[in-house]
Amino acid sequence: MHPHLFLQRKSRDGSCPAREERKYMESRPIGRTYAFGPFRLCPVRQLLLRDDVPVRIGARAFDILVLLVRRAGELVSKEELTSFVWPHTFVHESNLKVNVAALRRAFAEAEPHIAYIATISGRGYRFVVPVEVEQAEPLAHSSSTRSPVRRNLPELPVVVGRDKEVAQLTELLRHARCVTIVGPGGVGKTTAAIAVAHHADRAHVDSACFVDLSNGTAGALS
Repeated sequence: MHPHLFLQRKSRDGSCPAREERKYMESRPIGRTYAFGPFRLCPVRQLLLRDDVPVRIGARAFDILVLLVRRAGELVSKEELTSFVWPHTFVHESNLKVNVAALRRAFAEAEPHIAYIATISGRGYRFVVPVEVEQAEPLAHSSSTRSPVRRNLPELPVVVGRDKEVAQLTELLRHARCVTIVGPGGVGKTTAAIAVAHHADRAHVDSACFVDLSNGTAGALS
């Protein structure tokens, strides 16, 4: 039987509380929805809606949009976007361009004559459409009612040549509560899982948690 790992997106039942760090909470407001044109962006729900109909975009493009919209009207450098979307990972600038192009195509389908994202040559991008921040959506459990949990997500190592796989796993995790990574030992399952966990930790208010079962026994886990 091949060894395997599983990734589970945490629910809001208190099993995986939000980060307690003030800086994290300020940079990722709980439950806010951003409205612009016919679109509504809901970062907590990982949703981009056009006239209340979900718009399908990749996970990396979604994260780029989140950062641009939260800083609408400001120049967001290529370095900031790359660090936010691909932390601790070397990626070619073309990856950023491809995902920005995907966002522009999604916007053009609704309003082909309106530019939502402006390119600042050699520097970065700016979201140029007015954005309205809607009232925060109520959460089932506020952070004040949750029991504190120590942050234990391992530091993300440098990931080389796994960008496609990590993106695919992240996309799967957006639509499924549990994703299993299966393969022989030593192929990088843990590294990929940790990379996906870091991505999910940035994208969701509920924190990602790391549970090491490698030293567990059947009796201890039953």
